[in-house]
Parts: sequence; structure tokens; C-alpha cells
Amino acid sequence: MKATGRYLFLAALVALVVLAGPGPAGQAGSGEDLEIGGLILSRMQTPLGHDFYCYFCSYFSPPSGVGSYNIVIKERASAQWGSWIWVEVNEAVVYRVLLSPRRGDVERVAKDAVARTLRYLLQAKLRIDDDGLEDLASDGY
Repeated sequence: MKATGRYLFLAALVALVVLAGPGPAGQAGSGEDLEIGGLILSRMQTPLGHDFYCYFCSYFSPPSGVGSYNIVIKERASAQWGSWIWVEVNEAVVYRVLLSPRRGDVERVAKDAVARTLRYLLQAKLRIDDDGLEDLASDGY
């Protein structure tokens, strides 16, 4: 995505937040509980990182019933060793890898990152579902 496309996306996002902004308390349309979830954000610096991001987005399909989450894919490039790439879900690092400058491994590594991210999201969903069990409510066992 070109820089102008990013700015247009951000401008649309800001407009959405402003339009749904806070109204009188307790009325519909109040922006107090506005959340935007399910975003996959890129902080890539190199063409190698951009390829990883594109593969990740093409293979990632959000599981149903997971709730609100945001995924950020970050990169720290090194001319000598390649690129450190890590995937964060709601600020928790769920996958980290050192990619060599060869482009042949990018697709395989992106598939692995998607699998680990989905596993993390499903485990988080199970933890949330388990919190509602009756036998754990009173004594914690």
C-alpha cells in the first residue's frame, strides 16, 4: 500500500471515530464503548518484510467467536543477518523469527506464523470461556 493509501485509510478511520464520537451519556451512538478490532497492522521496513506481511494476510482467516483483537507485525532489519520479524496479538508477542535475506523461506515462515497466531487466539478464547465455569467461581479450584 502506498503512503497516500495509508493516509486515506487513517483519515477514514479517524472520521469513523469522530462520527461515532461521544454523545450524551447513556444514548445509542455514544463513543464510550467504541472498539475497532480485527486489524492486522504492518510495521515492515524492507521488501522481505513486506512479502512476509502479504503472505501472512493472505493465509490468515480469523476464527469465529474470538472477540476483539489487533495484530501488529513488526520488523527490525539487519544488513548482515536478515530481518527479525515478530507478531503481536494485543501487545503479546506470539511469534518471533529471524528471516535470512533469501526469499524462498518467507511463505513457509508466514504460514507458521499464521498457525501460531490462530493457536494463540483460540487458546485466549478458551481461557475466556473457562472463566465462566460454575465450579471455579467460588473457591478457585
